[in-house]
Amino acid sequence: MTDTGGGGGPPSKIDQIVGYRDIPATDNEPARRVPILAHERIVQAMRAGNYLEPACSSAGIQKTVVYKALRNAADLHARAAAQGVDNVLEVPGLERYDRTCVEFAAAVASAEAEWEVHANTQLERIGLGGQTIVTITEKHDAQGNLIERSTRTEEQAPNPQVLEWRLTRRFPARYTTKLELAGGLELSVSDEDAAARLSREVRAFVEQQQAEQPKRRPRKPKS
Repeated sequence: MTDTGGGGGPPSKIDQIVGYRDIPATDNEPARRVPILAHERIVQAMRAGNYLEPACSSAGIQKTVVYKALRNAADLHARAAAQGVDNVLEVPGLERYDRTCVEFAAAVASAEAEWEVHANTQLERIGLGGQTIVTITEKHDAQGNLIERSTRTEEQAPNPQVLEWRLTRRFPARYTTKLELAGGLELSVSDEDAAARLSREVRAFVEQQQAEQPKRRPRKPKS
């Protein structure tokens, strides 16, 4: 995220420096140290699969500061739509903080989408199986010298439970069975056999509870 000009004001808290990273020298440029800004660390943490709140903590930023920035970005998008402006950064009168919020919100959404795609791709691979797994085992003596090394290569078997889990989440109307319980409650079960078994267990539990309750004597009507 960079300042694109327009509007004044000091840098916001999500633009503060939280660390540095070293970039090695190349044929064209010398080695240099560049600052890491708070919003960059937050987005990096979310791209790795972390939720927003721990990502804020990793950057030393309070979650309320970040939520305020995201709400401001949403308000600016609403203002742009009301004014018929396609690019929210072209809304008249934007301050530096406004631009920071808009760019930060876009980066957060992109990071979440990237991780979701990555996670679903990994789940698909696990469900279908066929991945090669290499396990290396080493044995050392008391002095720490390597005395034996073995390598085992195997192919991962398909995992139907992962595929079933994904189907029930993505197409719940097709692959989820709803079990009606007492009191109007509903319980969703993704397998019909499991639903039938659970139904029997629930009925048995209710019958047992009723049998264990002491019989109450009928009250005499008041005269």
